[in-house]
Amino acid sequence: MDHLYPEIQIHYNNKKKNINIKEYIEINSNLLKKEYLDFCYRIENIKLDKINLYNYFSIEKNHNLWEMSLIKEKSNFKSNKIYDVIIFLAIKKITIDYKVDKIILYNFVVGNEVLKFFKNHNVELVFSTNNYNKSFKFRSVLKNIFLFYFFYHLFVLIKKIFIELKYNFFKDSNSNFLIFPYFAHFNHKKNYVNFNQFGKLGEIIKKKFIIDYQYLFVPSHNNKTLSDLPSFFKNNYSFLNGNINFINKIVMMRNFCNYSFKFFFLKKKIISNLNKIDNCIFNIISNDYDASFCGYILIENLIWINVFENYLSKTSKKKYGIFLLENQAWEKALITAWKNYGHGDIIGYTPTSVNYWHMYNFDNSNKNYSSPTKIFISSNEGYKLLKSQYDKKKIKIHKTESLWFNYLIEKKITPNKNNNLVLILGDYDPTNNYKVFDIVSNSNLSKKNRILFKAHPHDLTKYNLDNIDQTKESNDYFFDKASLIISSGSTAAILEYLYFGKKTFIYDNPFNFDMSPVKHLKYKFRFRTLEEFNNLLKISKKSVIKKYNNYYFLNKNLQKWREFFYI
Repeated sequence: MDHLYPEIQIHYNNKKKNINIKEYIEINSNLLKKEYLDFCYRIENIKLDKINLYNYFSIEKNHNLWEMSLIKEKSNFKSNKIYDVIIFLAIKKITIDYKVDKIILYNFVVGNEVLKFFKNHNVELVFSTNNYNKSFKFRSVLKNIFLFYFFYHLFVLIKKIFIELKYNFFKDSNSNFLIFPYFAHFNHKKNYVNFNQFGKLGEIIKKKFIIDYQYLFVPSHNNKTLSDLPSFFKNNYSFLNGNINFINKIVMMRNFCNYSFKFFFLKKKIISNLNKIDNCIFNIISNDYDASFCGYILIENLIWINVFENYLSKTSKKKYGIFLLENQAWEKALITAWKNYGHGDIIGYTPTSVNYWHMYNFDNSNKNYSSPTKIFISSNEGYKLLKSQYDKKKIKIHKTESLWFNYLIEKKITPNKNNNLVLILGDYDPTNNYKVFDIVSNSNLSKKNRILFKAHPHDLTKYNLDNIDQTKESNDYFFDKASLIISSGSTAAILEYLYFGKKTFIYDNPFNFDMSPVKHLKYKFRFRTLEEFNNLLKISKKSVIKKYNNYYFLNKNLQKWREFFYI
């Protein structure tokens, strides 16, 4: 029997049963997701010497390094172990439900901590032939040597703050309304730059408030570091990233050393105080702990804390601040510093879809000092997914129009039925993109089709592709030009095409979550294999693609925004 997907064969009561682990996870997604979130809540609240673990990570000026950690953030794009935890929880549930005594794993592996857990519970886990790769990796051994790991990242810190952030391109201005955009997702023509993230909000806000934009630099193909930016940008825009002084840098080096050793020894104490299930999960995500408290994440977090403390302690009082809500560590540093110095409302705004399996959106904790004072949600689906957790934090959610996608209501398209243009929308993860390239290249798509690939803005991979051309055109360029849209995974860009009912196929990686924004909306045009893709080509000829033109809240006058700010 061929096993194309990750599967397990369970042995119970003299019976055998094959279970597709990916399908099992998606069917039981609500339960498994809740279990993971419950673990994250439990671990930050365990008691060590009568003190909550969370409080061990409190540092100066109300900042908390646990709040800024990968474990707390739960980003699928920064941690590759979240899916492994969900697999463990799924197998644990299966063993209990079926009273399993043996499991054979096909097409995937689990770590030693999982093997040990099930062995201690009298369940034998067996890898199928040639499935378990025990190859020796010298690099991974070095990573497990604390002093090597520490000195390597100390060098990274020094390089970062004294070379990459040598120059400060921050500029303050008199204002009472702050907007924090990423320096990304923009159209640049000569001396004019149009940022998509906040749409036309600025035009409305400036009627009543004095606006200042403080940008967060994001590496791109053309500009890997802040210093690489053309002079036009450095002279005309304010960038927060390098807003640190020499004293800050010296103190950061000292703090990095102190925290690294402190939290290295604390880790052993944590492990000894966990129950068996939580201990297994913690061991799976052990690298996230190391990165957060002795690695590159700690470096980034120390920088962000200083950046926002330097700015918000000295700038004039602000009535409002607004940022794109993704629960990243820099947001926690911003919010904490904002509240430290008595500024007004700090608003977290969801600029795009709230995807079901984007775990960074979700949190069971009721702690709220590092949370926005208000939440603005741009879709009803997002509102339904997030309302209960912000109710728990006692934070008000407001429904507002999507600033990024509000332009859709003004777009008129005339589809070209004779067009043979196929557009592949790239994912954050280049491995997903290459899987889609392989399927599309070997599919039954007509050879007359011209295939274009539009990389995700945050994907810095250099692609060298045969028979697939790359494009940097905006999505609206393709609304009436592309006959088929293929999504590599989690991008919300598909909702722009589905707004007009464009034929859209979504790749559902059989070795990971269904990361798409329509996972919970029963969207049927998905594929995992070449065969499934070819079947979609046949089916879609006779099908009408449902329009998702009500997904986002849209209004050309941004009425909900005007009402909130009384404009």
